[in-house]
Amino acid sequence: MLLTLTIVIVNVFVVTLGQYHVLSKTDLNPYVSDVNVFTRTLQAKRGDILDRDGVVIATDSRTFNMYAILDDSRMDGNKPAYVVDVEATAQAIAPLIQMDVSEMIALMSKDVYQTEFGTKGRNLSLSLKNEIDALNLPGIEFMNSYTRSYPLGIFSSNLIGLARYDDIEKKVKGQWGLETFYENELVGTNGSITYQQDLYGYILDGTTIDETKVVNGHNIYLTLDQTIQEALESAFVSTLEQTEATNLFGAVMEVDTGKILAWGQSPSYDPNNIETTSEQTFINYGLQGAVEPGSTFKAFTYAAGLDSSTINVNDLFDSKRFYVGVDANGKIIRSQEATRHGSVSNYEHKDWGLITYEEGFVRSSNTGTAQIVTDMGKENFMDYLEAFGFVSPVKPDRFNDVSGAISYTYPIEVINTSFGQGITVTAIQMLQAYSAIMSDGTMVKPYFIDKIVDENSELIYQSETEVVGNPIRLDTAKTLQDLMHGVVNDDFGTAKRYKLDSVDIIAKTGTAQLVEEGRYSTENVISSVVLGFPYEDPQILIYYGYQVPMSQIFYDDVSGIKNLVHTISLMYENDNGNGVESTNQYYEIDLPQFVNHSITYSLSYAKAIDLSIEIIGDGTTVVSQLPKGNQKVSNSQKVFVLTDGDTLTMPDMTGWTQKDINNYIILTGYNIKMNGSGVVISQSITPGQKIDQTMLIDVILE
Repeated sequence: MLLTLTIVIVNVFVVTLGQYHVLSKTDLNPYVSDVNVFTRTLQAKRGDILDRDGVVIATDSRTFNMYAILDDSRMDGNKPAYVVDVEATAQAIAPLIQMDVSEMIALMSKDVYQTEFGTKGRNLSLSLKNEIDALNLPGIEFMNSYTRSYPLGIFSSNLIGLARYDDIEKKVKGQWGLETFYENELVGTNGSITYQQDLYGYILDGTTIDETKVVNGHNIYLTLDQTIQEALESAFVSTLEQTEATNLFGAVMEVDTGKILAWGQSPSYDPNNIETTSEQTFINYGLQGAVEPGSTFKAFTYAAGLDSSTINVNDLFDSKRFYVGVDANGKIIRSQEATRHGSVSNYEHKDWGLITYEEGFVRSSNTGTAQIVTDMGKENFMDYLEAFGFVSPVKPDRFNDVSGAISYTYPIEVINTSFGQGITVTAIQMLQAYSAIMSDGTMVKPYFIDKIVDENSELIYQSETEVVGNPIRLDTAKTLQDLMHGVVNDDFGTAKRYKLDSVDIIAKTGTAQLVEEGRYSTENVISSVVLGFPYEDPQILIYYGYQVPMSQIFYDDVSGIKNLVHTISLMYENDNGNGVESTNQYYEIDLPQFVNHSITYSLSYAKAIDLSIEIIGDGTTVVSQLPKGNQKVSNSQKVFVLTDGDTLTMPDMTGWTQKDINNYIILTGYNIKMNGSGVVISQSITPGQKIDQTMLIDVILE
């Protein structure tokens, strides 16, 4: 400390007394009386948010803030270093930053040393800065800044949230979602530099007195997978094209781990452009939107009935209208005639006579679940609902979710709960509860955060699977899986249209009347489905739903959802139940850091670990890569490396996924328009042709 202080004193002493700065060889005589010590903040870079393979979802992009020097005493040698012609300067620059000329003139006509230009002059791109610099207008200068950018646009936006520049705190700050809940990890710590400048504001070379290093924010890796997320959002588009659906939601989860692989909704928003986005759009449906689940909830009623030995799948029940009664002791019973307690019937008042509970599940009989709850008793049923977690919020990571509600006072309310009416749940609760049904009865907590690392890739936090209960036995879970298999494969199953040749799935569908102004709507419903696969050992769980007019619940050909299932099945090692094993087996590899290594080394290393690597440019050294190095990625992930070369040629994109194309765009900045979904089947520019950033490249995916 004493040594540092001595150095600083000597440095200032030389400047002050000698009027000649030894280190910088600067003659200070012209401005010795006007030398000032000045401290400037060094802005920390906000941490990146990435998917599980290192694909950037949110990042800080370097931008520039423009300002104007107005004091006519400021000179650069014999040249003016201030705005000489206010009107001409405004006429030239205002159109470039989309600012009113008169407004810019007014700002530069103030009696101040310098002025800024508000939001119009903030966060300008490098290309725009260069364009303004080329005008050679004195007095117009720039400061480095950062702005938050989202390279993938609409990509689980309601989960990721948004960070924007805060005018009060003078920094980029989280506004919604993960950007807010993990603000402390992301924000970093600013540094500072103290130096000397002359009366004109010019820094004197070599006069730095003190410097505090910047500590950049931590990087957060999510459990989301770009390919699966984009397939989910493509499914939204498909549903919207075929129906008058609104308020769509969907999620994909690993059954055994609780990792959320995709999480989305529609409408959503592009965090790069939120000027016309309503406040309502920022609500996260899956966490804050509790809705009646409808018949997808019947799986839990059956699980309770089977696990408590109240029923067996081969037992018979009467599927006709169920009249709710109460005996002398207040116990709910089935009455043979209408009572004041109400009644329930099957969809479209169907009556199949005496049928097994297995058939009742496949047909999605309301009277079947009513009979189960009546026989087991409302107290026992509630015990199972609590064990499945429906009375408490899930609280995944730091996200705030609601717990929903159960109307369970009157006999008809208890009966209605059995088929998902009169109870509201969130998507995150359904995923957690279904994890028990899809596994061996073990219920795991869903989560979004995989790990957090600092700027040096040192691990700060690593997630782990959390078991939150065992609400049912193994045999109960396996029986439910068999029942859900019948929903897809039996002739009268309600999920027949979801059947695929590529993978054997299990499912449960649901249709819940929408509550509007306190009453059940006769026109609008929430249509939903829960899917698991492969049947023999479910690894993946999907929950998907949307609001739609009742008349259109079968308009959707579910091609979007089937494409989602097919996409995921190709990424995971599984036997599809038809004796066909996936050739694209999923496993993890340690991705090395190729940056600063030669292309020869990178190709050799990639070959040794059986990694697909795509070289961008004709250089000899790697300057950037996606996914980033020093992390685990799936073996199916194509790795892109950008070289230090100046010439780029068009790659053969045949077979590339949307994830591959987005990574290429991020590294090159090239303009590529994607049409369709799936993998690339054709491209507008021939492979091998020279390309640059002025070209528009069209690719078709199928």
